[in-house]
Order: sequence, then C-alpha cells, then structure tokens
Amino acid sequence: MFDYFFDKEVKRAHRYRLFFSLVLAQPNIRLSSKGINARVKKKEIMNTVTCLISREIRNSDIIGWFDKGKLFIILVETDNHTPVKVGERLIDSIKTYNFGEDKVSLSIGAVCFPTDGVDTQAIIDKAASLLSQARVKGENQILLP
Repeated sequence: MFDYFFDKEVKRAHRYRLFFSLVLAQPNIRLSSKGINARVKKKEIMNTVTCLISREIRNSDIIGWFDKGKLFIILVETDNHTPVKVGERLIDSIKTYNFGEDKVSLSIGAVCFPTDGVDTQAIIDKAASLLSQARVKGENQILLP
C-alpha cells in the first residue's frame, strides 16, 4: 500500500514540480505489565496512536502503516520546514494523551522531496535511517537531514 501511494506522489510531484515530505514515525511503547494480553494491549495502543496522528494532519495528507510498527505520513505540497512543525504536534498529541500506566513516545525521521533526494528508494532509505537514529537518541525525537 505504501509503495502505491508513495510512487503516485513522487510522479505527481515530478510532473507538477511540487514538494512533499515523507515522515516515518514509530511509537515506542513500554507496557506497565507483561502477560497474555500484552499483544492485544500493544495493538490497541498502536490504533490509538494512529487516530491521534490522523487528527494532527490535513485531510489531503496520506497516512498508513509502513513496516513493522512504523507509520508513514506523506505531507503533500510541503517544504522541508513543515515536518518539524507537524512532528512537534504529533509528539505533543502523544505526550498529552492518557495511556494509563503505559508509556508511549514517538520517534520521527523525515525528508523532503526533491530537496533531500529525487530517487524513490533513496528518499525512503534516508527517512528510515533518520528514524533509526531518532530511536537511538531517545524518546520523542525528530530528525531531518
């Protein structure tokens, strides 16, 4: 699903000479208790995070699951400054939501097309690399090139 939407947006941006940003976000979930219901609880938290993020982006933006608990957000017609603003809103939304005794934070890696690359795979790889670096840096990090 990601490949379809991303490829479509790259082609559209090329044709009309537009910018867009790719944001990869990964919730970091620490459950208060482990047990039989941990998987169900984690899935519920992931669904809640997705809903919270959906409220913070525009209707024209595209959100979905990327890979192994990672979300992709394609911010259409945005420059390289927008992912920071959006990322801060996403993190604030997660920080202020009451997850009970569970702890949830968000790591974000973001790139801008064509500023940070024009090759589809290079853009994805760069965003994934930045997301990995954000996770290593700690909770609630936003990294851009």
